[in-house]
Amino acid sequence: MIPPPEDPRVREALGLAMKRIAQRDRLSFELSRELEAKGYGEAEVGEVLEFLTSRRLVDDEKTIQSLIERRTGRRAAGKEKIRAELQKLGVPDEKIEPFLSSVGDDDELERMNQALNSRSWSSKDRVRAARFLVSRGFSEDLLDTALDRFFVVE
Repeated sequence: MIPPPEDPRVREALGLAMKRIAQRDRLSFELSRELEAKGYGEAEVGEVLEFLTSRRLVDDEKTIQSLIERRTGRRAAGKEKIRAELQKLGVPDEKIEPFLSSVGDDDELERMNQALNSRSWSSKDRVRAARFLVSRGFSEDLLDTALDRFFVVE
Protein backbone atom coordinates (compact mmCIF):
# COMPACT_ATOMS: atom_id res chain seq x y z
CA MET A 1 0.00 0.00 0.00
CA ILE A 2 1.26 3.44 -0.89
CA PRO A 3 1.92 5.74 2.09
CA PRO A 4 0.13 9.11 2.27
CA PRO A 5 1.83 11.85 0.26
CA GLU A 6 4.26 14.13 2.06
CA ASP A 7 4.25 17.06 -0.39
CA PRO A 8 1.87 19.73 1.03
CA ARG A 9 0.47 20.55 -2.40
CA VAL A 10 -0.32 16.88 -3.09
CA ARG A 11 -1.89 16.58 0.39
CA GLU A 12 -4.06 19.60 -0.44
CA ALA A 13 -5.13 17.98 -3.73
CA LEU A 14 -5.82 14.74 -1.85
CA GLY A 15 -8.04 16.62 0.60
CA LEU A 16 -10.05 18.09 -2.26
CA ALA A 17 -10.38 14.67 -3.90
CA MET A 18 -11.52 13.14 -0.61
CA LYS A 19 -14.26 15.78 -0.30
CA ARG A 20 -15.48 14.86 -3.79
CA ILE A 21 -15.42 11.14 -2.97
CA ALA A 22 -17.37 11.74 0.25
CA GLN A 23 -20.25 13.14 -1.85
CA ARG A 24 -20.48 10.10 -4.18
CA ASP A 25 -18.33 7.56 -5.97
CA ARG A 26 -16.06 9.30 -8.47
CA LEU A 27 -14.22 8.11 -11.51
CA SER A 28 -10.49 8.71 -11.75
CA PHE A 29 -11.18 10.62 -14.99
CA GLU A 30 -13.54 12.98 -13.14
CA LEU A 31 -11.14 13.58 -10.28
CA SER A 32 -8.26 14.14 -12.67
CA ARG A 33 -10.23 16.74 -14.63
CA GLU A 34 -11.43 18.50 -11.46
CA LEU A 35 -7.97 18.64 -9.89
CA GLU A 36 -6.35 19.88 -13.08
CA ALA A 37 -9.04 22.58 -13.34
CA LYS A 38 -8.05 23.69 -9.82
CA GLY A 39 -4.46 24.15 -11.00
CA TYR A 40 -2.81 20.95 -9.85
CA GLY A 41 -0.17 19.51 -12.16
CA GLU A 42 -0.19 16.15 -13.87
CA ALA A 43 2.36 14.69 -11.44
CA GLU A 44 0.37 15.83 -8.39
CA VAL A 45 -2.88 14.48 -9.82
CA GLY A 46 -1.16 11.20 -10.69
CA GLU A 47 0.14 10.82 -7.15
CA VAL A 48 -3.31 11.52 -5.67
CA LEU A 49 -5.01 9.02 -7.98
CA GLU A 50 -2.36 6.38 -7.32
CA PHE A 51 -2.89 6.78 -3.56
CA LEU A 52 -6.70 6.68 -3.83
CA THR A 53 -6.63 3.68 -6.15
CA SER A 54 -4.24 1.77 -3.90
CA ARG A 55 -6.63 2.33 -0.98
CA ARG A 56 -9.59 1.29 -3.18
CA LEU A 57 -11.24 4.65 -2.65
CA VAL A 58 -11.38 5.10 -6.42
CA ASP A 59 -12.40 2.10 -8.49
CA ASP A 60 -13.47 3.00 -12.02
CA GLU A 61 -14.88 -0.42 -12.86
CA LYS A 62 -17.02 -0.55 -9.72
CA THR A 63 -18.23 3.01 -10.28
CA ILE A 64 -19.14 2.39 -13.93
CA GLN A 65 -21.01 -0.79 -12.99
CA SER A 66 -22.80 1.05 -10.18
CA LEU A 67 -23.91 3.83 -12.53
CA ILE A 68 -25.31 1.29 -14.99
CA GLU A 69 -27.16 -0.55 -12.22
CA ARG A 70 -28.59 2.70 -10.79
CA ARG A 71 -30.23 3.47 -14.11
CA THR A 72 -33.08 1.02 -13.53
CA GLY A 73 -36.57 1.40 -12.10
CA ARG A 74 -38.10 4.87 -12.29
CA ARG A 75 -34.84 6.31 -13.59
CA ALA A 76 -34.27 3.56 -16.14
CA ALA A 77 -32.10 4.57 -19.06
CA GLY A 78 -30.95 2.84 -22.21
CA LYS A 79 -27.44 2.06 -23.34
CA GLU A 80 -27.10 5.24 -25.39
CA LYS A 81 -28.04 7.52 -22.50
CA ILE A 82 -25.71 5.66 -20.15
CA ARG A 83 -22.92 5.86 -22.75
CA ALA A 84 -23.47 9.64 -23.04
CA GLU A 85 -23.42 10.07 -19.25
CA LEU A 86 -20.17 8.14 -18.94
CA GLN A 87 -18.58 10.06 -21.82
CA LYS A 88 -19.62 13.32 -20.15
CA LEU A 89 -17.80 12.15 -17.01
CA GLY A 90 -14.68 11.63 -19.11
CA VAL A 91 -14.68 7.84 -19.41
CA PRO A 92 -12.94 6.71 -22.61
CA ASP A 93 -15.01 4.58 -25.02
CA GLU A 94 -12.72 1.58 -24.59
CA LYS A 95 -13.65 1.49 -20.87
CA ILE A 96 -17.39 1.93 -21.56
CA GLU A 97 -17.95 -0.72 -24.22
CA PRO A 98 -17.17 -3.84 -22.14
CA PHE A 99 -19.79 -2.82 -19.59
CA LEU A 100 -22.48 -1.87 -22.08
CA SER A 101 -21.90 -4.97 -24.19
CA SER A 102 -22.73 -7.03 -21.10
CA VAL A 103 -26.24 -5.50 -21.11
CA GLY A 104 -28.21 -7.82 -23.37
CA ASP A 105 -31.44 -7.22 -25.25
CA ASP A 106 -33.46 -8.86 -22.47
CA ASP A 107 -31.95 -6.47 -19.93
CA GLU A 108 -32.66 -3.52 -22.21
CA LEU A 109 -36.27 -4.64 -22.70
CA GLU A 110 -36.68 -4.98 -18.93
CA ARG A 111 -35.37 -1.45 -18.41
CA MET A 112 -37.71 -0.18 -21.09
CA ASN A 113 -40.61 -1.83 -19.28
CA GLN A 114 -39.50 -0.29 -15.97
CA ALA A 115 -39.32 3.14 -17.60
CA LEU A 116 -42.80 2.73 -19.09
CA ASN A 117 -44.19 1.57 -15.75
CA SER A 118 -42.84 4.71 -14.08
CA ARG A 119 -45.58 6.73 -15.81
CA SER A 120 -49.30 6.47 -16.50
CA TRP A 121 -50.15 5.71 -20.11
CA SER A 122 -53.44 5.24 -21.88
CA SER A 123 -53.80 2.84 -24.79
CA LYS A 124 -53.64 5.87 -27.13
CA ASP A 125 -50.20 6.95 -25.86
CA ARG A 126 -48.09 4.52 -27.88
CA VAL A 127 -46.40 7.26 -29.97
CA ARG A 128 -45.78 9.40 -26.88
CA ALA A 129 -44.35 6.37 -25.07
CA ALA A 130 -42.03 5.70 -28.02
CA ARG A 131 -40.69 9.27 -27.88
CA PHE A 132 -40.25 8.90 -24.12
CA LEU A 133 -38.18 5.73 -24.53
CA VAL A 134 -36.02 7.24 -27.26
CA SER A 135 -35.40 10.30 -25.05
CA ARG A 136 -34.18 7.92 -22.34
CA GLY A 137 -31.58 6.49 -24.73
CA PHE A 138 -33.18 3.14 -25.44
CA SER A 139 -32.49 1.19 -28.61
CA GLU A 140 -34.83 1.99 -31.46
CA ASP A 141 -34.35 -1.62 -32.64
CA LEU A 142 -36.16 -2.86 -29.53
CA LEU A 143 -38.78 -0.12 -29.44
CA ASP A 144 -41.59 -2.01 -31.19
CA THR A 145 -41.02 -5.13 -29.10
CA ALA A 146 -41.14 -3.18 -25.84
CA LEU A 147 -44.21 -1.20 -26.85
CA ASP A 148 -46.00 -4.35 -28.08
CA ARG A 149 -45.34 -6.04 -24.75
CA PHE A 150 -46.39 -3.01 -22.72
CA PHE A 151 -49.51 -2.13 -24.69
CA VAL A 152 -50.30 -5.86 -25.22
CA VAL A 153 -50.72 -6.04 -28.97
CA GLU A 154 -52.19 -9.36 -30.07
